[in-house]
Amino acid sequence: MTTTSQNLTSSTNEMLGTIRRALLDFSDPKAMPTSPSARDLLGGVTEERLYIKNVPMEPRFPNAVMRLITSNVGRVQGLRLDGSLEIEVWGRPLDQQGVVNDICDRFDGAMLTMVRRTQGLMFVHEFHRDDLPPMTAPADSETFAVRLTYMLTIYPQFLTRLVG
Repeated sequence: MTTTSQNLTSSTNEMLGTIRRALLDFSDPKAMPTSPSARDLLGGVTEERLYIKNVPMEPRFPNAVMRLITSNVGRVQGLRLDGSLEIEVWGRPLDQQGVVNDICDRFDGAMLTMVRRTQGLMFVHEFHRDDLPPMTAPADSETFAVRLTYMLTIYPQFLTRLVG
Protein backbone atom coordinates (compact mmCIF):
# COMPACT_ATOMS: atom_id res chain seq x y z
CA MET A 1 0.00 0.00 0.00
CA THR A 2 1.62 3.21 -1.12
CA THR A 3 0.23 6.68 -1.47
CA THR A 4 1.39 9.71 -3.40
CA SER A 5 -0.60 12.34 -1.51
CA GLN A 6 1.22 15.12 0.30
CA ASN A 7 -1.34 15.11 3.15
CA LEU A 8 0.83 12.91 5.34
CA THR A 9 -1.53 12.71 8.32
CA SER A 10 -4.84 13.59 6.65
CA SER A 11 -6.14 10.09 7.41
CA THR A 12 -5.06 6.87 9.09
CA ASN A 13 -4.34 5.37 5.65
CA GLU A 14 -2.10 8.33 4.76
CA MET A 15 -0.20 7.90 8.05
CA LEU A 16 0.36 4.20 7.36
CA GLY A 17 1.52 4.96 3.83
CA THR A 18 3.89 7.69 5.07
CA ILE A 19 5.41 5.38 7.68
CA ARG A 20 5.70 2.50 5.20
CA ARG A 21 7.53 4.69 2.65
CA ALA A 22 9.88 6.01 5.34
CA LEU A 23 10.70 2.46 6.46
CA LEU A 24 11.35 1.17 2.94
CA ASP A 25 13.26 4.19 1.63
CA PHE A 26 15.53 5.06 4.58
CA SER A 27 19.21 5.24 3.77
CA ASP A 28 21.90 6.04 6.28
CA PRO A 29 23.89 9.02 4.95
CA LYS A 30 26.98 7.79 6.81
CA ALA A 31 26.81 4.22 5.45
CA MET A 32 28.52 3.10 2.30
CA PRO A 33 26.69 4.36 -0.81
CA THR A 34 26.04 0.79 -1.92
CA SER A 35 24.42 -0.21 1.37
CA PRO A 36 21.02 -1.76 0.53
CA SER A 37 17.79 -0.18 1.78
CA ALA A 38 15.12 -2.13 3.61
CA ARG A 39 13.20 -2.09 0.31
CA ASP A 40 16.12 -3.90 -1.35
CA LEU A 41 16.36 -6.45 1.47
CA LEU A 42 12.59 -7.05 1.39
CA GLY A 43 12.34 -7.97 -2.28
CA GLY A 44 13.05 -4.75 -4.15
CA VAL A 45 10.63 -2.47 -5.95
CA THR A 46 8.80 -5.32 -7.65
CA GLU A 47 7.94 -7.19 -4.46
CA GLU A 48 8.24 -4.92 -1.37
CA ARG A 49 7.48 -7.49 1.34
CA LEU A 50 6.46 -4.96 4.01
CA TYR A 51 2.78 -5.60 4.60
CA ILE A 52 0.17 -3.62 6.50
CA LYS A 53 -1.70 -6.09 8.75
CA ASN A 54 -2.14 -8.89 6.20
CA VAL A 55 0.55 -11.28 4.94
CA PRO A 56 -0.08 -13.47 1.87
CA MET A 57 -0.94 -17.13 2.45
CA GLU A 58 2.41 -18.30 1.02
CA PRO A 59 4.85 -15.53 2.08
CA ARG A 60 8.41 -15.26 0.81
CA PHE A 61 11.15 -14.54 3.34
CA PRO A 62 12.31 -12.26 4.71
CA ASN A 63 9.13 -10.25 5.12
CA ALA A 64 7.66 -7.77 7.58
CA VAL A 65 4.18 -6.91 8.76
CA MET A 66 3.19 -3.71 10.53
CA ARG A 67 0.19 -2.43 12.45
CA LEU A 68 -0.59 0.91 14.05
CA ILE A 69 -2.44 1.15 17.35
CA THR A 70 -3.59 4.61 18.46
CA SER A 71 -5.39 6.01 21.46
CA ASN A 72 -6.79 9.40 22.27
CA VAL A 73 -7.04 10.18 25.97
CA GLY A 74 -8.06 13.81 25.57
CA ARG A 75 -4.62 15.42 25.62
CA VAL A 76 -4.48 18.86 24.01
CA GLN A 77 -8.27 19.02 23.61
CA GLY A 78 -8.26 15.58 21.99
CA LEU A 79 -5.98 16.65 19.13
CA ARG A 80 -3.10 14.36 20.09
CA LEU A 81 -2.90 10.63 19.45
CA ASP A 82 -0.56 8.33 21.31
CA GLY A 83 0.50 5.58 18.95
CA SER A 84 2.29 2.30 18.95
CA LEU A 85 3.70 1.00 15.70
CA GLU A 86 4.40 -2.72 15.87
CA ILE A 87 6.47 -4.42 13.19
CA GLU A 88 7.39 -8.09 13.03
CA VAL A 89 10.24 -8.96 10.69
CA TRP A 90 10.16 -12.65 9.74
CA GLY A 91 12.97 -14.79 8.41
CA ARG A 92 13.43 -18.33 7.21
CA PRO A 93 15.72 -20.31 7.34
CA LEU A 94 17.64 -19.49 10.51
CA ASP A 95 20.72 -18.38 8.55
CA GLN A 96 18.71 -15.27 7.48
CA GLN A 97 19.16 -13.80 10.96
CA GLY A 98 21.82 -11.38 9.71
CA VAL A 99 19.54 -10.07 6.96
CA VAL A 100 16.63 -9.72 9.41
CA ASN A 101 18.86 -7.76 11.82
CA ASP A 102 19.97 -5.49 8.93
CA ILE A 103 16.31 -4.80 8.08
CA CYS A 104 15.59 -4.01 11.74
CA ASP A 105 18.58 -1.65 11.90
CA ARG A 106 17.25 0.25 8.88
CA PHE A 107 13.76 0.40 10.37
CA ASP A 108 15.21 1.76 13.65
CA GLY A 109 17.14 4.41 11.71
CA ALA A 110 14.08 5.38 9.69
CA MET A 111 11.85 5.73 12.73
CA LEU A 112 14.47 7.52 14.82
CA THR A 113 14.96 10.15 12.12
CA MET A 114 11.32 10.41 11.04
CA VAL A 115 9.83 13.68 12.18
CA ARG A 116 6.95 14.94 10.07
CA ARG A 117 6.14 18.59 10.74
CA THR A 118 3.96 19.44 7.77
CA GLN A 119 0.32 18.48 7.41
CA GLY A 120 0.31 17.41 11.06
CA LEU A 121 3.07 16.27 13.39
CA MET A 122 4.38 12.75 13.97
CA PHE A 123 7.51 11.60 15.79
CA VAL A 124 8.95 8.63 17.72
CA HIS A 125 9.90 9.09 21.38
CA GLU A 126 10.71 5.49 22.39
CA PHE A 127 11.36 2.15 20.73
CA HIS A 128 12.04 -1.48 21.62
CA ARG A 129 13.43 -4.57 19.87
CA ASP A 130 12.53 -8.11 20.90
CA ASP A 131 14.15 -11.19 19.31
CA LEU A 132 11.48 -13.86 19.39
CA PRO A 133 12.68 -17.47 19.73
CA PRO A 134 12.41 -19.74 16.70
CA MET A 135 9.21 -21.72 16.50
CA THR A 136 9.09 -25.29 17.73
CA ALA A 137 7.28 -28.42 16.54
CA PRO A 138 4.72 -28.74 15.14
CA ALA A 139 5.51 -25.32 13.60
CA ASP A 140 8.47 -24.75 11.28
CA SER A 141 11.56 -24.54 13.53
CA GLU A 142 13.46 -22.63 10.82
CA THR A 143 11.06 -19.65 11.05
CA PHE A 144 11.90 -16.81 13.43
CA ALA A 145 10.95 -13.16 14.00
CA VAL A 146 12.09 -9.90 15.54
CA ARG A 147 9.38 -7.63 16.96
CA LEU A 148 9.95 -3.87 16.83
CA THR A 149 7.73 -1.46 18.76
CA TYR A 150 7.85 2.31 18.26
CA MET A 151 5.98 4.70 20.54
CA LEU A 152 4.66 7.66 18.55
CA THR A 153 3.22 11.06 19.32
CA ILE A 154 0.88 12.17 16.55
CA TYR A 155 -1.02 15.39 15.96
CA PRO A 156 -2.83 14.22 12.83
CA GLN A 157 -4.17 16.68 10.31
CA PHE A 158 -7.53 14.90 10.33
CA LEU A 159 -7.99 16.03 13.96
CA THR A 160 -6.10 19.35 14.04
CA ARG A 161 -8.01 20.74 11.03
CA LEU A 162 -11.20 20.50 13.11
CA VAL A 163 -10.08 23.49 15.22
CA GLY A 164 -8.36 25.48 12.43
